[in-house]
Amino acid sequence: MPRTNVTTYSIIIAYNVFTLVGGFALDWPMGNVLLLAWAETVMFVVGGTAANARLRWQSRHGGRKICDDFAVATVDNAALNSALEHPASFFFRDLIFCLGHLGLAGWIAVWIGVSFSVTAFWVPLGLAVFRHLTEEFTDSLADPYVRRAKDLRAAHDADRRVFTQHFFVFAAWGLMIFMSVHGLSHVLILGMVGLYVVLKTFVEVQIAWSRDHTVSVDQARTARVEKLMSGH
Repeated sequence: MPRTNVTTYSIIIAYNVFTLVGGFALDWPMGNVLLLAWAETVMFVVGGTAANARLRWQSRHGGRKICDDFAVATVDNAALNSALEHPASFFFRDLIFCLGHLGLAGWIAVWIGVSFSVTAFWVPLGLAVFRHLTEEFTDSLADPYVRRAKDLRAAHDADRRVFTQHFFVFAAWGLMIFMSVHGLSHVLILGMVGLYVVLKTFVEVQIAWSRDHTVSVDQARTARVEKLMSGH
């Protein structure tokens, strides 16, 4: 199966570095960086929903069972269960989590500073949309196998992104309460937002790598046969 173009990884890293530069060097309020990260999580959920819808359509009309495309050697039950979930239930389940996160993240954003100016919020938000659309279609239009490989893991990967945000928001909320009670400066939470961007970059690169290495049962069998033949 053709491998994901290096462009995907470059875009992931470049956009996240851009948000860090914006928060620490371009005088964006750090609350903007947090809200932009939340918006990206929603984009992952939308992408996962669309992927599950495509997989169900292919399963109904093309006879391609979803479970047949998970290699025996690399079966991930969580990924398989996510891929089999109905698009609507997947979307609303993750959307509920995201809305809860927005309430907490919004409070933190207001506390550390937020601005909805064109240059500090709407332009980077537009770039985030462009980034995800680019990732969505890189190598996919020309190769249906790449498209399917990405779709097989998209819902599970969206869940991973939601969990990353879930972990950070509650940790940041606890830190914010601690700092407020003890009258501490919010500089610590600014650093924590920066750490969150680094963490989400790592997770997003892992997501791209995982999609890149999803193979079908037939491909796995072919690879094993070739390996056995080359051994003789």
